[in-house]
Amino acid sequence: MRLFPCVLLILAFVVVGCGAESEEEPAATPPGNTAVPEQAAPPNDAGGEDCGSVEVPGHEAVDLRAEGVDCATAREVAEGAAGQGRAPYEAAGFACEPTDAPGGDTTYACTGDAGRITFLYGVL
Repeated sequence: MRLFPCVLLILAFVVVGCGAESEEEPAATPPGNTAVPEQAAPPNDAGGEDCGSVEVPGHEAVDLRAEGVDCATAREVAEGAAGQGRAPYEAAGFACEPTDAPGGDTTYACTGDAGRITFLYGVL
C-alpha cells in the first residue's frame, strides 16, 4: 500500500503536465501603446541619408545611402563602380568592397575617414 500514494502523485503530475488548456485570455496591449514591432532592415540599409540612385552606362546604383558625407560625394563614389567588374575600387577618398547580392547584382560598402556609403549595383 505504500506504492499507492506515489502512483497518485505521478498521475497528478501527468494530468497537470499534459497541457490542460487555459481559459485565460492573452494580455491586452495597454491603452495608448502604439509601438510597432521592429522589422528587419533591408540588407543594404546602412542608415544615414537616402541619396536615391545613379545611372552609369548599362548599370545603376540603387539604394544609395550616405553616412557622414553629402549625397553629391555618395553619387561620385557610386559612379566609380562603372567598369570595375565586381572588384574593389577607390573613389573620392573611399575604399569600396563588393559582395555578391541576389539576382547577380553587387552590394558595395565604401568606407573613408569622412563616413560610409552603401549601394546596390546592377544591370539596368
